[in-house]
Amino acid sequence: MSFTGKVCIVAGASRGIGRVAAETLARAGAHVVVSSRDAAACEAVAAGIRQTGGQATAVAADVTRASDMQTLVDRVVQRHGRLDLAFHNAGNLFGMSPLHETAVKRFEDTIAVNLHGPFYGLHAYLPAMIKGGGGAIVVTTAGSGLRPRASLADTSASKWGANGLCQAAALEVAKHNVRINVVAPGFIATESWMALLGANAKPLAARVPLGRLGEASDVADVVMWLLGDGARYVTGAVIPVDGGLVLV
Repeated sequence: MSFTGKVCIVAGASRGIGRVAAETLARAGAHVVVSSRDAAACEAVAAGIRQTGGQATAVAADVTRASDMQTLVDRVVQRHGRLDLAFHNAGNLFGMSPLHETAVKRFEDTIAVNLHGPFYGLHAYLPAMIKGGGGAIVVTTAGSGLRPRASLADTSASKWGANGLCQAAALEVAKHNVRINVVAPGFIATESWMALLGANAKPLAARVPLGRLGEASDVADVVMWLLGDGARYVTGAVIPVDGGLVLV
């Protein structure tokens, strides 16, 4: 799969799934714009890509700020003349608790990152892609946005909302040759997830029908397909990447 000549923003690219996706896209020929709130981490990822022969730049942006996302896109278009692809991977799980024990601040933070973030991202990406004659976007949500889980009411609400946001937008921009799809990962063995799961990782892996936790590359490979020409007739899809967990 070749992305030679394509310009792709990866939001939430400083670690985990986003970092692996950025590296994979660069190996396939894309110029990757590595973005997150952490400027130093973004530059480290971009530098690593360049050291292995890929093309990458780092632009820090906070997905919870509409102005940051617009500035990010404006800088990309000013430098490259267009925006072809975007992987909006930024999201967070701030904790687990029954709804009545969930702090209001945690709910607000969850919605800000997981729902406002995709809205601000799409709001900035879409005009540039429409003006350029088309493009493809993938947004990361989560399995809890397909099947609610106890103690994840705030996360489920944000992810269900993001799924609906993306599907409605996909209907709106299909006529402009812009595709929007969603990946919904399950338990993925990223640094942040493993720190959260701790000793629970092994029993949780046993619940997965395929018998293991996912790797970041399992998600990145699906993202690559959705952004590429192989998925040219796919839009508005929400694809679980969870080893069958959503069925359990």
